[in-house]
Amino acid sequence: MKRATNQSLDEVELANSCVNRPEPHLRQEAIEFFLRTIKEHRPDVLDSLHRDVWPAHRELFHPDCGIPLNQAILNQSEDTISFNPQSSDWYNYFFWKWRVFSNLGWEGLVPSPYQERLILLREAISNWAERFRLTDEWCLDHILITLYEWSQSEQPGDDWRYQQRVFYSEGDLERLFKFEFSAWHVDAEDWASYRKSLEERFLRTLLAYRAHQEDNAKSRKISLARKKRNKEHYQWLVDFHVPQADGKTFSDSKIAEKYDDGSGLDRSSVYEAIHSTASLIGLTLSKQ
Repeated sequence: MKRATNQSLDEVELANSCVNRPEPHLRQEAIEFFLRTIKEHRPDVLDSLHRDVWPAHRELFHPDCGIPLNQAILNQSEDTISFNPQSSDWYNYFFWKWRVFSNLGWEGLVPSPYQERLILLREAISNWAERFRLTDEWCLDHILITLYEWSQSEQPGDDWRYQQRVFYSEGDLERLFKFEFSAWHVDAEDWASYRKSLEERFLRTLLAYRAHQEDNAKSRKISLARKKRNKEHYQWLVDFHVPQADGKTFSDSKIAEKYDDGSGLDRSSVYEAIHSTASLIGLTLSKQ
C-alpha cells in the first residue's frame, strides 16, 4: 500500500478549500477573518471598545455592579418570550437588541433605575460604531455579543466574540463529512504506526468526499465557492474603511503604493479586491 507523502497537508488544504459549503458559512468565516484582521492590524479599535464602551455595558450586566439588567427584566416582567438571563444564546441576545436597540417598547421592558444607564450605553455604542464606520447590522450583532461576553469574562477586552452557531438544513445533513477509524490497540501497535495509518485513511476519505461533492455540484449546476482568505485584501479593506486616529482613511491609490512589493500593484487591483471583500462580508463602504 502506498503511504502518504509530505504533500499530504497541501492536498488536505486544497481539498478543504474546494469543498462546497452553504454561503452563510463562508460569509461568517469571512466576517470573523475581517474582525481578526482589525484586531491584528488596528488593535486600537478593540482597545477603544474596551475603554470607551465596555464600562457602560459593565454597569448594566456585570454581577459586581448589582442585579444585571437581564435578570432585572426577568424579575419584573413575564413579557420576555424565551429570554434566559443565564444564557448568552444568540436568539436571546437578538431579542434584547430587537426590543431595546430598535426602540420597540423598551421603556416598559426596562426597569426605570436602569433606563438612564441604558441610554448612555446606546449612545456609547452608536458613537463608537460611527467613529470606526462599523455600523452595519452584523457589526452591531458582534459588538453586542462581544460586550456581553466580556461582562461574563475574567479577561474582558482580549478579543472579539463571534457567533458560533451553525445552522443545518436537511440537505446539509446529507452532505456532512463523515469519517470513522478503528480504535487504537495499545498492546498491538505503537502510536506512530497507528497515527500514520489513520492519517492515510483520513486523506483518502477526504479526497473521495471532495470528488463526490464536486460531482454532485456539477450535476446540480452549482458553482464552487471561491474562498476569500487573502490576508492582504482584508488589510486593504481595513485601511480603506476604518478611520485612523486622525479620522482619515487610505485611498485605494495610497494602499497600492503602501503594499506594492515591487511587482507593480495597481490601483484598479486594490479597488476590485476591496469592493469584492466588502461585498462578501456585507460591509457598507463609506464614500471616499
